[in-house]
Amino acid sequence: MLMRSRPPGISAILVATSASSRSMVSASTAALRAIRHIAAEVPEATVGAGTVVTPEHVIAAVAAGARFLVSPGWTDLLLTALREPGVPCLPGVSTTSEVVALLERGVTEMKFFPAEVAGGAAYLKSLADRFPGPASARPGVSTPSVPRAISRCPTSAVRAALG
Repeated sequence: MLMRSRPPGISAILVATSASSRSMVSASTAALRAIRHIAAEVPEATVGAGTVVTPEHVIAAVAAGARFLVSPGWTDLLLTALREPGVPCLPGVSTTSEVVALLERGVTEMKFFPAEVAGGAAYLKSLADRFPGPASARPGVSTPSVPRAISRCPTSAVRAALG
């Protein structure tokens, strides 16, 4: 009798052919099902939730299995919720005032969003020149523009995350 192993599911294929971490937009029931499915089917994958904009999104995403959280912005209420479950989080920033406010709150890694519209790699370089310490901006840019954004920014101060 010929035994066939089960073909890999889409979750395993995504993990095998792309980045080791992936974020799913969390504002929908379908995205939460996808997070739950990927976390269960491919436990070695690091799956996270993106577009987390309410404390309720945080709770639902972590309950579904998200191992990191990304938000396009932040408020004090949302930042408190993002920190509560103890998973890594990237609150979003667009301005230097937002960067300073998050640094005052102990946050040193942030998502720059919307990266291309808000000035792209040139703006990130400008931020890196003014905040040379541990602050790290992660651009919310499309996959094709990541290498260009990274190449123009000092990697000691700016790291990219596919989003």
